[in-house]
Amino acid sequence: MTSKARTVDNFVSQISPTGDPDGLVSEAIAAISLPELAVRITTRCTAIAFPQHANDPEFTRHLHDSVLENLLILSGVLKGETKLEDVHVSEPLEFAKIQAQLGIPLTAMQRSYRVSFLTTWQECTQR
Repeated sequence: MTSKARTVDNFVSQISPTGDPDGLVSEAIAAISLPELAVRITTRCTAIAFPQHANDPEFTRHLHDSVLENLLILSGVLKGETKLEDVHVSEPLEFAKIQAQLGIPLTAMQRSYRVSFLTTWQECTQR
Protein backbone atom coordinates (compact mmCIF):
# COMPACT_ATOMS: atom_id res chain seq x y z
CA MET A 1 0.00 0.00 0.00
CA THR A 2 1.29 3.45 -0.84
CA SER A 3 1.71 6.23 1.67
CA LYS A 4 -0.96 8.17 -0.23
CA ALA A 5 -3.49 5.36 0.33
CA ARG A 6 -2.55 5.23 4.02
CA THR A 7 -3.09 8.97 4.27
CA VAL A 8 -6.57 8.71 2.78
CA ASP A 9 -7.41 5.73 5.01
CA ASN A 10 -6.21 7.74 8.02
CA PHE A 11 -8.38 10.66 6.96
CA VAL A 12 -11.44 8.43 6.54
CA SER A 13 -10.80 6.73 9.88
CA GLN A 14 -10.46 10.12 11.60
CA ILE A 15 -13.85 11.10 10.29
CA SER A 16 -15.34 7.87 11.57
CA PRO A 17 -13.02 5.12 12.87
CA THR A 18 -15.72 2.46 12.49
CA GLY A 19 -16.91 3.42 9.05
CA ASP A 20 -20.33 5.09 9.09
CA PRO A 21 -21.74 4.38 12.57
CA ASP A 22 -24.44 7.06 12.39
CA GLY A 23 -25.41 6.02 8.89
CA LEU A 24 -25.22 9.58 7.59
CA VAL A 25 -22.94 8.78 4.66
CA SER A 26 -24.89 5.65 3.81
CA GLU A 27 -28.14 7.62 3.92
CA ALA A 28 -26.76 10.35 1.66
CA ILE A 29 -25.40 7.81 -0.84
CA ALA A 30 -28.65 5.82 -0.77
CA ALA A 31 -30.48 8.96 -1.90
CA ILE A 32 -28.39 9.03 -5.07
CA SER A 33 -28.95 6.68 -7.98
CA LEU A 34 -25.36 5.84 -8.86
CA PRO A 35 -26.32 4.35 -12.25
CA GLU A 36 -28.21 7.55 -13.15
CA LEU A 37 -25.33 9.69 -11.90
CA ALA A 38 -22.95 7.62 -14.04
CA VAL A 39 -25.07 8.40 -17.10
CA ARG A 40 -25.03 12.15 -16.31
CA ILE A 41 -21.27 12.12 -15.76
CA THR A 42 -20.69 10.16 -18.98
CA THR A 43 -22.87 12.57 -20.96
CA ARG A 44 -21.12 15.65 -19.56
CA CYS A 45 -17.62 14.21 -19.92
CA THR A 46 -18.30 13.20 -23.49
CA ALA A 47 -19.63 16.65 -24.38
CA ILE A 48 -16.93 18.63 -22.57
CA ALA A 49 -13.78 16.50 -22.52
CA PHE A 50 -14.23 14.06 -25.40
CA PRO A 51 -16.54 15.69 -27.99
CA GLN A 52 -14.70 14.04 -30.88
CA HIS A 53 -15.89 10.66 -29.51
CA ALA A 54 -19.53 11.63 -28.93
CA ASN A 55 -20.70 9.37 -31.77
CA ASP A 56 -18.51 6.42 -30.78
CA PRO A 57 -20.73 4.01 -28.79
CA GLU A 58 -17.82 1.77 -27.80
CA PHE A 59 -15.89 4.73 -26.38
CA THR A 60 -18.88 6.05 -24.45
CA ARG A 61 -19.71 2.55 -23.15
CA HIS A 62 -16.18 2.16 -21.79
CA LEU A 63 -16.31 5.65 -20.27
CA HIS A 64 -19.65 4.86 -18.64
CA ASP A 65 -18.43 1.52 -17.26
CA SER A 66 -15.33 3.22 -15.84
CA VAL A 67 -17.39 5.98 -14.22
CA LEU A 68 -19.90 3.55 -12.73
CA GLU A 69 -17.22 1.30 -11.27
CA ASN A 70 -15.46 4.31 -9.75
CA LEU A 71 -18.72 5.57 -8.21
CA LEU A 72 -19.54 2.17 -6.72
CA ILE A 73 -16.05 1.83 -5.25
CA LEU A 74 -16.08 5.38 -3.89
CA SER A 75 -19.44 4.81 -2.22
CA GLY A 76 -18.12 1.64 -0.59
CA VAL A 77 -15.04 3.43 0.73
CA LEU A 78 -17.05 6.39 2.03
CA LYS A 79 -19.54 4.11 3.78
CA GLY A 80 -16.70 2.18 5.41
CA GLU A 81 -17.58 -1.04 3.58
CA THR A 82 -14.37 -1.15 1.54
CA LYS A 83 -10.79 -0.39 2.54
CA LEU A 84 -8.61 1.35 0.01
CA GLU A 85 -6.09 -1.48 0.01
CA ASP A 86 -8.89 -3.82 -1.05
CA VAL A 87 -9.87 -1.72 -4.07
CA HIS A 88 -9.15 -3.28 -7.44
CA VAL A 89 -10.48 -1.69 -10.59
CA SER A 90 -10.90 -3.19 -14.01
CA GLU A 91 -13.08 -0.84 -16.06
CA PRO A 92 -11.00 2.30 -15.39
CA LEU A 93 -7.87 0.40 -16.45
CA GLU A 94 -9.59 -0.79 -19.62
CA PHE A 95 -10.72 2.75 -20.38
CA ALA A 96 -7.18 4.04 -19.78
CA LYS A 97 -5.91 1.59 -22.41
CA ILE A 98 -8.48 2.87 -24.90
CA GLN A 99 -7.53 6.48 -24.16
CA ALA A 100 -3.87 5.66 -24.75
CA GLN A 101 -4.63 3.82 -28.00
CA LEU A 102 -6.63 6.80 -29.25
CA GLY A 103 -3.92 9.25 -28.23
CA ILE A 104 -6.24 11.27 -26.04
CA PRO A 105 -4.22 14.08 -24.46
CA LEU A 106 -3.71 14.30 -20.72
CA THR A 107 -5.53 17.64 -20.67
CA ALA A 108 -8.73 15.97 -21.89
CA MET A 109 -8.44 13.27 -19.23
CA GLN A 110 -7.90 15.91 -16.53
CA ARG A 111 -10.91 17.85 -17.80
CA SER A 112 -12.94 14.66 -17.58
CA TYR A 113 -11.87 14.09 -13.95
CA ARG A 114 -12.86 17.65 -13.07
CA VAL A 115 -16.23 17.35 -14.79
CA SER A 116 -16.83 14.04 -12.98
CA PHE A 117 -15.96 15.54 -9.61
CA LEU A 118 -18.07 18.64 -10.18
CA THR A 119 -21.08 16.60 -11.33
CA THR A 120 -20.79 14.29 -8.32
CA TRP A 121 -20.35 17.22 -5.95
CA GLN A 122 -23.41 18.97 -7.41
CA GLU A 123 -25.45 15.79 -6.96
CA CYS A 124 -24.36 15.42 -3.34
CA THR A 125 -24.91 19.04 -2.35
CA GLN A 126 -28.32 19.44 -3.98
CA ARG A 127 -29.86 17.03 -1.48
